[in-house]
Amino acid sequence: MIISHKKCSTKQIIAIIGLFLFILSVSGMKFNIPYLNGSNRVVDQLSLSSEESNSEILQEMLNVKIDEYDQQEFFTQYHYPSIQATYYALYILDALDSLDDIDQFSLRDFLMESYDNSSGFFLDQYAKRYLDTDFSIKYYPVSSLLLTTCYAVLSLEILNFTHTIDKQTTIDFILSCYDSDVGGFCGRPIETELHEYFVTPTLDNTYFAVATLDLLLDSWIGYSDLKSEVISFVNGLQLDNVYSFIDGSFYNDENSEFESLSSDEPNILSSYYGIKTLEIFDMEDSIRINDFHTFLDNLYDDQNKFYRYSNFFVPYNNFANVPGNALVLELANITQYGNINESLALDFIMNQRNELGLWKSCSEQIMYELIDTFQIIRGLKENKHLSILNSTDRSILLTSLLQYESYKGFSMEHR
Repeated sequence: MIISHKKCSTKQIIAIIGLFLFILSVSGMKFNIPYLNGSNRVVDQLSLSSEESNSEILQEMLNVKIDEYDQQEFFTQYHYPSIQATYYALYILDALDSLDDIDQFSLRDFLMESYDNSSGFFLDQYAKRYLDTDFSIKYYPVSSLLLTTCYAVLSLEILNFTHTIDKQTTIDFILSCYDSDVGGFCGRPIETELHEYFVTPTLDNTYFAVATLDLLLDSWIGYSDLKSEVISFVNGLQLDNVYSFIDGSFYNDENSEFESLSSDEPNILSSYYGIKTLEIFDMEDSIRINDFHTFLDNLYDDQNKFYRYSNFFVPYNNFANVPGNALVLELANITQYGNINESLALDFIMNQRNELGLWKSCSEQIMYELIDTFQIIRGLKENKHLSILNSTDRSILLTSLLQYESYKGFSMEHR
């Protein structure tokens, strides 16, 4: 989801490009940009051309970029692929019965390139960023090592390729991230002398860990203590007698000073992770359901006919409200919440697509990230509402989804 985007003026962007190109021409440096074919073509052109001066070439290039921005209102970009984004794309493709429209072998190769056979985890560039986190600086949640590993395993399951990993080694890795004293999973194996935020169990890590273990384990027999501890951990994060407008929802973690999600807790996403974890164990009824339903009541914006992502953002009610409504739809079904008008919620969701068939994070935003469309498709699939997308909708969405392809995988933002 997109938290905030500050839009640069055209003049600012052009000035930045001009400065970069000037430095490039003066220094003669060559940049090797991974995953971008022909990344040195600009420098080669500058150094080898005898028919045009460098300034003329630079002016031509600048004019092309200006024209591109005038037409699109953004610059075409290339992004590093991530295992997280690749999982999102595969989930969508699988839901649309469109896996045959992509190069599955290439995606398998991309995933397996990040696999550490001896330790059982998957490590991409974003997981490396997570491991390098300096918590004394502003923390921005990125995919943890555990989450990255879970996304990879779930992706391989979609591709019918989990036989290529050592399942027991990966199970052992996931369990090494488990804190039995708390009953939840951290983003990396627990070790001494780590920053406390690294070893803080969270609901997002716990949900994906439990979902992946459920896939890899033959059964939960032998893990009764872990199940009991996780159930207790999740239920302990449901708010009670804090503030009336958030009571019944769930924190993502027990540390009040650690914002482990990319937005203030509690919210509908942290609640989703908690309830979905319990659903795997058939224990969703163990929460205080009436209190959670009251929380959903409080999220509803009756004037604008949508559910807020969180009550912390009033009067900015539109923050992440599009995927938020998909999450509410799914949780309403799981907890048998009777106050929701499904038709209105679906109409709101379907009206938030752009001409490419992609969904945005909020109803007043023009930026689109893959996670938003993933959350919508997941909600529609889990609630058996995918039939709302006709063949034309699916075809347009598939074509647009391929704009997120990068190298052998997918990136969170489109080109």
